[in-house]
Amino acid sequence: MRRFLLLLVCFTFQWQLMAQVPLPEFGAAFPQDQVTTMKIIMNPDDVQEMIDSEEDEFYYTGTFIFISSELNDTIENVGIRLRGNTSLNAEKKSFRVSFNSFQQGLKWQGLEKVNLVGQQNDPSLLRSKICHDAFREYGLPSCRTSFTKLYINEEYRGLYLHQEHVDEEFAKIYFDNQGDGNLYKCTYPATLEYLGTNPDNYKVENWNGRVYELRTNEWRDNYTDIYMFINILNNTSIANLPCELPNVFNVESYLKIAALDVMLGNWDGYIYNKNNFHLYQDQRTGLINYIPYDLDNTLGIDWVDRDWGNRNIYNWAPSGEDRPLFKRLMQVQEYRERFSSHIQDFCSEYFSATNISAMANNWQSVIDDAVENDSYYELDFGFSLNDFENAVSQAWGGHVDYGITQFANERRTTALQQLESFPQISSSVHWLNNEWLVNEPTDIIHINALIEGSQANNCDLLVSTDGNAWTNMGNEFADDGNVWDIAGDNIYSYFRQNDLGGDKLYYKTSCGADEFPCTPKWMWTTPSLLGVYINEVMSSNTSILADEGGEFDDWIELYNSNSWSVNLNGKYLTDDLYDWNKFPLPAVSIGPGQFLVIWLDDAPEQGNLHGTFQLGGNDSDLYLVNIEQGVPRIADHFSPVIGTTDHSLSRLPDGGTLIELTSQPTPGATNGVISVDEFATLNLKVYPNPASETICWNKVFDSAIINDASGRTINSCTNCSSMNISKLASGMYFFKANEQVIPLIIQR
Repeated sequence: MRRFLLLLVCFTFQWQLMAQVPLPEFGAAFPQDQVTTMKIIMNPDDVQEMIDSEEDEFYYTGTFIFISSELNDTIENVGIRLRGNTSLNAEKKSFRVSFNSFQQGLKWQGLEKVNLVGQQNDPSLLRSKICHDAFREYGLPSCRTSFTKLYINEEYRGLYLHQEHVDEEFAKIYFDNQGDGNLYKCTYPATLEYLGTNPDNYKVENWNGRVYELRTNEWRDNYTDIYMFINILNNTSIANLPCELPNVFNVESYLKIAALDVMLGNWDGYIYNKNNFHLYQDQRTGLINYIPYDLDNTLGIDWVDRDWGNRNIYNWAPSGEDRPLFKRLMQVQEYRERFSSHIQDFCSEYFSATNISAMANNWQSVIDDAVENDSYYELDFGFSLNDFENAVSQAWGGHVDYGITQFANERRTTALQQLESFPQISSSVHWLNNEWLVNEPTDIIHINALIEGSQANNCDLLVSTDGNAWTNMGNEFADDGNVWDIAGDNIYSYFRQNDLGGDKLYYKTSCGADEFPCTPKWMWTTPSLLGVYINEVMSSNTSILADEGGEFDDWIELYNSNSWSVNLNGKYLTDDLYDWNKFPLPAVSIGPGQFLVIWLDDAPEQGNLHGTFQLGGNDSDLYLVNIEQGVPRIADHFSPVIGTTDHSLSRLPDGGTLIELTSQPTPGATNGVISVDEFATLNLKVYPNPASETICWNKVFDSAIINDASGRTINSCTNCSSMNISKLASGMYFFKANEQVIPLIIQR
């Protein structure tokens, strides 16, 4: 019990730090006080072929050079191609540089790719930059940007916007610290309309690709998450939408994004043009998140004959066309009021002609020299340097209906006139999260809620064992930093032993007259009784067992102790409880008393029995998770996993509680039988030895002690089977348990 409590503390602390992932700093790759230089060196024939092809599918090889006041980097053998859609046939092309196309795993400044955007339709060259910065100012996931001068084979190709690429690295740093959830690039005509119950229906194509293009986990090609989101969005009644949609979608973040889209005149995104956004399922929360993208058609640029400066903020979507994510949310009074409050906040705190003008003029002064020498600037629309200098305050004409500050003034004035009255938002619970309970009903209950609003401090946690009789946990539900959250971060936590009884615990929050969620959530308070165990683990395999490709990789063995077959569909392996669905097991069956070897080699493309992660080395944990009634429950927990070359950790007997380190692994076969008497008199074994961070031993003892050479007790634990030794100095020690003593060497 004590050991699991310590593990939970560690997990909880980590989760609290990542529950609200802060936006990354701009860093050296995106300096905010200068124009950098990027140089591409490549075969001249390849350059001409790339430009003439007007295609964005093929990467050419070249060398990338980055020069700023802080960095001077050169990377060889990178990939270069065109990027964009309508801009592919522009005179001023946009480009993408990929560092990992020809060198797997290569990154530059933490980036796998660099986007160089020509912005050929914007005489100011500032609109994308201003809009991305506005989203970031409000803590919303949006690309980092900076300005750079691009040279290809020493030819100056003009001033470009260096724009962060939305990929798994973006998802990792902006969301869940994993980046392994499904990321969809959504392009015209991505309406988010319901297309039926088959997830494959949402693989619909337009032009040369999918409308909802899966950019991560392509090998899995599983669209279940986006189907579930779209199904709930479209088919839930308006009355129940506030109860159901927050279970699958980050509604609060999107309401802020929608408000900024409308205020910034972004008609080329989802709401009007069903285009240019990403969706990412955060693996920590399970929620799909909306990410704005391509923000050049904003702040008064118009290609569809609309006046975006005074269009009604509540009717931004085109009439007669379905946009369920905006239109249905505007039918929910609570969401409409929150949208209105975000409009007012944006107008009050950020979006004024004075503020926008100051930012635009500052950046204009920074990039002025680079634009003056940009011969490509004038090629597509005939822009002149005079047009650039006037673009902040004056409309160019044609497709540019407003200068930037003109638009800001008009949009802010008319938006405040159109703004409906709304009550003060007293509180909102964006999501609730619980931790699984392991081993016994007396283990730990841990529930989190992210609560914002003026009444957040008045929210209580209500729990029930039957969903009818409720107990108010009162002051035990707090944001005071005394659990594992950071005081004042709006994350409220409840953490205590479960002494309430029952095998389920229902919970909800009460904030005055409001209760969240609409219907109580619940969690199991007993472990899943699946009868399938993580039976044997090898985390350092160099010669024992090769996979079908002849590779020696990490592996585990599952054992079915039941007298019936168990299908693994709906079950998961993970080494991180907060990413519990890390490796979805395939729909294969294990017969009664049978074994199955699974490779944890982070190579799922090699087959369905190859996992999506590798074992993390010393003191890692493995979990087998089973979905029961839609809720994940731990079916087995194997810890710790210590890597000793060509040795496995085996349960004795199969599925038993004793874990022994052995030099004679038995993958796919029984680990042998041990009697009760043999268990009681089992000789003590400690591994690894020598050790550096953690030691384990082969059964739980009432007391375990480490003495130094003088006999002084240095470390000890009770009812344990492992010990952290990371703070002990290198040297010779003696480990004692069950009246047995083993010399222990600690070395680093």
